[in-house]
Amino acid sequence: MFFVMVVNLGEKKYNEERGCLEIAYSGRLGLYMEHAIWKKEELTAFEVAEDYFYEKKIREASYRGELRCPDPECRNPILKYCHGEIREPYFAHRDMTECDYLEYEKSSGMFREIRRKLYEHFAGLDYPVAIEVKVLAHHYTPLLFTWEDGRKTALELGTKSTNVREIEALRVEYEEKGFEVAWLVVDEPARSVAEDHTYFMKRFCLNESGNNSLIVLGYDGNRVTQYKEDPNRYYENEKELVFAEYPRMFIKESHRSELCFEAGKLTLRGFEGQFAAYVEARKQHALGIFEEEMQEEDEEEERRAEERRAYFRRMEELRRKR
Repeated sequence: MFFVMVVNLGEKKYNEERGCLEIAYSGRLGLYMEHAIWKKEELTAFEVAEDYFYEKKIREASYRGELRCPDPECRNPILKYCHGEIREPYFAHRDMTECDYLEYEKSSGMFREIRRKLYEHFAGLDYPVAIEVKVLAHHYTPLLFTWEDGRKTALELGTKSTNVREIEALRVEYEEKGFEVAWLVVDEPARSVAEDHTYFMKRFCLNESGNNSLIVLGYDGNRVTQYKEDPNRYYENEKELVFAEYPRMFIKESHRSELCFEAGKLTLRGFEGQFAAYVEARKQHALGIFEEEMQEEDEEEERRAEERRAYFRRMEELRRKR
């Protein structure tokens, strides 16, 4: 379920501290969310708006005070349905209240469309996915996958402001429930990433995610870039070799439509096979350099040996002439 502070229309701005896009508003505060419960059915605001007669029915239920907040712990659970020409359709609390939606969503106002795009993409692949499910105390999981074999995978969205305490707290809570966790980092995809020269959320993914890879999703919810570092290092005279043609970080740029689960891990389609081929190509490149250097050393040694032989031949000729 989505929740964000809403007032009059404002402009999109990038928040450096939070590491995400936000909307700057002015005026009276309100509460803005995407889901509601009516007669035990979960409603999604944008789906309600797709059909005039269905929307009419929900508007009538809204006037009767029948729409409820999906959060069972919400203190003022009565919601209203809103839809006009300026804003997208949404639900809102009739009265200001304490609600876990607010704590969950107040720092990620621009993630609503991203979550929706991800949900529609994975649902289109026939994955068993649910959007924004409350399985942890005071926290909503953006996407939850419940697989046929009973496994559950929580998909979390991180930014440059996601800190180690948040990551570890979620990891512990999910582990206690037996859930796996996959992370997507919402940021502008970079052309290159150095593992030891980036923010913690990215470093965590490169070192502790399920397949030690980093997946960055652009703010448009479409562009996806996956990164993974070759664990092999190659040295010469105790100095690590750097290959311009084959940097340690393998990078694949793609689109949201290529996101999938392979071997139980979130990835771009075919990424692991391509990464394995890249690691092998990098290894062969390193071996080729070593072989060239060994050949050069052998040729240099042979040249020096020939010089020594030539020297001794001259010495022998001089001795004979005497």
